[in-house]
Amino acid sequence: PVVMVAQLAGVSAAYLIGRRGGLPLIQVYGKYIFISHKDLHVAQKAFEKHGGPIVVVGSFIPGIQGLVGYVAGITEMNYGRFLMFVFAGKLVWIGGLLTLGYVLGSHLGYIDRSIRQIGVVILAAAIILGFWYVRRHQRHKGAKLED
Repeated sequence: PVVMVAQLAGVSAAYLIGRRGGLPLIQVYGKYIFISHKDLHVAQKAFEKHGGPIVVVGSFIPGIQGLVGYVAGITEMNYGRFLMFVFAGKLVWIGGLLTLGYVLGSHLGYIDRSIRQIGVVILAAAIILGFWYVRRHQRHKGAKLED
């Protein structure tokens, strides 16, 4: 229960920050973290169309978990609806982890080794995607300057 309360408090704070000042801040400073107006527009449209499922799935993905609240606030998703989807996602996430721990508890050494190996691959992929993203935005910015 404490974990769930902490998770809900964190995403609620992110939601309020996004709702109160997120969009103007991103419009002004987003370029410094490689968020273009086009990226923001695409994210807003996707969130408006599929906001609930994005919140549920976003509750599972480390790194994305922290961003879901900001985007929900920026797109002015109903706070009660947002909390309902976050609660559902966190319940599945935390419940799934607890169940996995119970069922696979006797195999933790094997699981730890496997996760470390998979983690290296995921980290390498994330670094490559990060470089690709930055490079794409630098090229796009250069193309605009030439026009």
